[in-house]
Amino acid sequence: MEKELSFNPVDLLAYLKQKVISILLLSLGTTMLVIMLSFSLDDYYISSARLTIVEDQSAPSGNPAGIFGNFGGGLIGSNPFNKKIEEVEEIVTSRNFFRELITSNPEILNNILYVDSYNKELQRIVYIQGVPATEDVIEKGKLFPLNKIFFDAHSQFLKSFEFSKALESDFYTISYTHISPVFAKEILDLVINKANQLQKIIEINEANNALDYLLSEITSATNAEVKGSMSKLVEIQLKTKMIANMRENSTIKIIDSPFIPSKKSGPLRAIIAILTFIISIFLTIPFYAFLYSYNLNTRSDKQMNG
Repeated sequence: MEKELSFNPVDLLAYLKQKVISILLLSLGTTMLVIMLSFSLDDYYISSARLTIVEDQSAPSGNPAGIFGNFGGGLIGSNPFNKKIEEVEEIVTSRNFFRELITSNPEILNNILYVDSYNKELQRIVYIQGVPATEDVIEKGKLFPLNKIFFDAHSQFLKSFEFSKALESDFYTISYTHISPVFAKEILDLVINKANQLQKIIEINEANNALDYLLSEITSATNAEVKGSMSKLVEIQLKTKMIANMRENSTIKIIDSPFIPSKKSGPLRAIIAILTFIISIFLTIPFYAFLYSYNLNTRSDKQMNG
């Protein structure tokens, strides 16, 4: 009578030991395949800039909360820098801001949506065939306000653009990922300049509106104390307008400028290869263990039926 077959961990280990070469060859083959596929991926580069918020010099205390910081207004117990940074993040990632950005720099659209590859020797982006003329698209009004091209471009921009703030710090970092290291740097410059430009216009317009209102109210005010308070507010708005006109950076102050990265950020093919090999081994071992168990059960069934 034949001995009944049963699962034995020692026998399993012996079986796997016999299959070591097969396991390694299968893992190496998988790794080589993944490496070859990784070379079909374009190299990408990440440019970044370290920034902070420009202090509101028109505020009595010189803090970014401005004159409203004196009235509480929900700022008590909060960091006005954090509030301003969150506001800047919401602005630069908004559709309205992106529309302003590509209207003044239409080449951005091609660099986001219609890139085929990047020529490292010429440092030039190669576009796919049939790229539409962005200037014509914008001028004809086909791009705004609701157009699939615009939403696709904005969606891709958000995937490549990153906004992060350091913990317990008044500094934050913006970065952009692209197959062109030159464009990765250029678009950050454009974002910073456009944000400051738009904020400058907003500050001047708000100051002008406030001045118009205050000056009209002062003429009709009869209480000397009210007139004195309003005169101080007029001085603050005049100072705000003057500073906005004088300073180059209205909202964002550059600590570390955007740069053209000299080294690629990915794909990290060496790490991909190592991880693939390790994962392949861990997946191949259970596969051979399953084969061992399956063959054992098959032989056991044959014995019982025989």
